Amino acid sequence: MPATLAAMVVLALSAAAGTAQADVAVRGGAAVSGLLSSDRDFRPYLGYEVDLLQRVGYPQYGPQLSVSWNTQLLGFLSVRPEFGFVQRGYHLNQIRLYNSSYKIRISYLELPVMLRVGLPHGRVRPGVAAGSYVAYRLAAVGRLMDRGETVTRAIPTVRSLDYGVVLGLDTEVVTPGGRLLFDLRLNWGLADIMRETDGVIPLHHTPGRVQVLSLGLSTGYGF
Repeated sequence: MPATLAAMVVLALSAAAGTAQADVAVRGGAAVSGLLSSDRDFRPYLGYEVDLLQRVGYPQYGPQLSVSWNTQLLGFLSVRPEFGFVQRGYHLNQIRLYNSSYKIRISYLELPVMLRVGLPHGRVRPGVAAGSYVAYRLAAVGRLMDRGETVTRAIPTVRSLDYGVVLGLDTEVVTPGGRLLFDLRLNWGLADIMRETDGVIPLHHTPGRVQVLSLGLSTGYGF
């Protein structure tokens, strides 16, 4: 999978470098994300220690940083491959009497490729974008907090690859030296990102799917 992701990055950079109208931008921001389990049961993936913890779930915040190459196809239409770092996660919280929780953090190298439709002229240029993404897992960590004690360890059941669709709203503000960028983006994962753990006795039903959902806000600068 790393070789496949690297090949996609090389192709995206080559396509952007091959046109005189391509420009580069950097972005940074934060995203709120969660894990969607189709049957609301994380025991097959995380073990029985989350049996009571999964009664309540909260989104998790994480950073996102990226570099993009925007290539103008028509006056109003452009293609934008990106390469960046994102962090997704989820927070499982037990009932208040026990003061326990389990936080999941998954770090990815992410490659979205989007088509953008926007105003080609003017100082303020709003637009909409849509496309798909592929993400390669760098690390997956779980932190169990129970009665004042904290245990942090890797989560081996998170699969290496995630993929899905991207929808976004953005605005470019033209400045004398470049462009100020403001992005709001929704990532909807389509991959089942977790497999069953070997340490759990099979349940009486087939485990569902676990997918990633995130909403991110970022700002940046285009050169």
